[in-house]
Amino acid sequence: MRTDTPQTQIRKSGVRIALIGNPNVGKTTLFNELTGANQSIGNWPGVTVEKKEGVFVHKGVRVEVVDLPGLYGFGSDSVAEKIARDYLINEKPDVVVDIVDASNLMRNLYLTLLLLEMDVNVIVVLNMFDEATKSMKIDVDMLSELLGVPVVPTVAKRGEGIGELKDAILKEAGKSRRSFVGYGEDVETIITKIEQELDNLPKTIPPRWVALKLLEGDEEIKEIVGEVRLEDMPNIRGDVILAQRRYEAIRNILRLCVEKKGERWKITDRIDKLILHKYLGYPIFLIILWGAFVFSYRASAPISDLIDSFFSILGEYSSSYLSGTVGSFVSGAIISGLGSVLVFIPPIFFVFFVIAVLEDTGYMARVAFLMDRAMGVVGLSGKSFIPLVLGFGCNVPAIMATRTIESQRERILTILINPLMSCSARLPVYVLIAGVFFRENAGTVIFSMYLLGILLAMVLSVVFGRSVLRGAPSPFIIELPPYRIPSVKTVLMATWTRGKHFLEKAGTVIFGVVILAWYLSSYPTGTIEGSYLAQIGQFLSPLMEPLGFDWRITSALLMGFLAKEAVVGTLGVLYGTELSTALSASIDPVSAYAFMAFTLLYVPCVAAMAVVRQETASWKWTAFVILYELLLAYTVALFIVLIGRLIF
Repeated sequence: MRTDTPQTQIRKSGVRIALIGNPNVGKTTLFNELTGANQSIGNWPGVTVEKKEGVFVHKGVRVEVVDLPGLYGFGSDSVAEKIARDYLINEKPDVVVDIVDASNLMRNLYLTLLLLEMDVNVIVVLNMFDEATKSMKIDVDMLSELLGVPVVPTVAKRGEGIGELKDAILKEAGKSRRSFVGYGEDVETIITKIEQELDNLPKTIPPRWVALKLLEGDEEIKEIVGEVRLEDMPNIRGDVILAQRRYEAIRNILRLCVEKKGERWKITDRIDKLILHKYLGYPIFLIILWGAFVFSYRASAPISDLIDSFFSILGEYSSSYLSGTVGSFVSGAIISGLGSVLVFIPPIFFVFFVIAVLEDTGYMARVAFLMDRAMGVVGLSGKSFIPLVLGFGCNVPAIMATRTIESQRERILTILINPLMSCSARLPVYVLIAGVFFRENAGTVIFSMYLLGILLAMVLSVVFGRSVLRGAPSPFIIELPPYRIPSVKTVLMATWTRGKHFLEKAGTVIFGVVILAWYLSSYPTGTIEGSYLAQIGQFLSPLMEPLGFDWRITSALLMGFLAKEAVVGTLGVLYGTELSTALSASIDPVSAYAFMAFTLLYVPCVAAMAVVRQETASWKWTAFVILYELLLAYTVALFIVLIGRLIF
């Protein structure tokens, strides 16, 4: 059913649209195709869930794009779902672009029906249309007629259909539409009765949608509208009945507009039999992860060597032409300090590149599904795995991502172990130490740090789950997309988006910490040995001596409290331009490996701790993370040294 009003004038500021869809439908690829480089990332007001916005201009009209979180519904328990729901109801974007996987219409159109219930102006995008046509024939015009909304086929990774979508956005932006799919006479009668009981409802909130949410038992909507008299209503599970009727409506729609071709055993199914095997799946994941880090190290090494050579030449030039405080600052802070950090930009970008490839192929969704079984053993569900994987990039957004976990127990538990995931800030330390002491097996040694963090996180999840946070894991549902050839544009943009965060941090926070390290290492005497930093390091040295760490390494770890990348920068300041040679003379390989483990496990950066405090709303949990990680780091490093001394 569909009713349109005549097209009205598009707002002077342009058009505002929202992108929405289930996870793994190509929403990010479509967002990138629409907006290109005109993107910004922040947080939604009042919450720490990422907000992506972009802009494009089509036929002289400026179109603002808001990328809503990937979701399956609009419940009030999930922060991401509540954000999307509130935005659509309160902000009323001109067009809501609903991206669906054309090869999985039964599951994806459920969200479409929920959008129609909200009385928003919808355009349905049948993404990955090329894959769908291999196994079915879709009558796009018939689907559009049955849903009562425009339907546009696209292949976002190749840019196909993007122009048609932009045309449709401008055409529909000025329209006001009321379109919905009926759920049967009995249910519609109940909905009508509820609507009649709704008094003084704000005009911005659709009565039908409110009636449906009340029928589903939505507690937040009940609080908003107050008590509604439902004396003659049957005692039914409204949420169950509506879910059944929605899927029944979808089946009826697809029966009229989709013709299945001969079923065949897809290559996706064949691969999944191996990838998701209950025994083989885990070693395959570890082998892929190991290969990712070996590749990243070896592929980036030549570029890192060029950057290192550049700063070495710069160091020789500065020592010849600069002297005094200026010379000390340029040589110590910029060349030795910041230069030591910038050398590790290539491996960080390569790691992000590999992760982006694995995500775009559909493999990472399968890892989450695979790990659900293993995480159930340690008291978590697959929902926790996604934030943990994000921790490989940065613990700050990873901790924020726990907002998608409905269970408060699982959310806190995931936050507690998330800092054990080795973020990119620790990677410069691994690359430095592995390159100096374990060059022939550097990739494997770096991989071992990531594996150590994962194993300890699982062990501590069991410990915490059976002591301070008792309870059972919640159910986990995830849709597995078909395997796809990665989109070059999507992978490169994802790599750049994550990598530029490190560049921005290097130019601000890390540079500031390096300057602080230079100052503390130069004053008050003008020599490193008599500096403030030396005094602090020497004061703490007796504690770190059993690990084989001298005062320089101790001081570098201390600066790492501010930012983990600053560990390498501080070492560069304290040891000078010949950092590799100086390090190999200061510690042996056993203590070097213990140093890597200590860097992995001791307290994450100040920003991560601030987010722990913010997300748990408790100084108690923040202090708990600091104390247990310090104790864990020292214990594990000492164990490595003791065992290493016995073996080597």
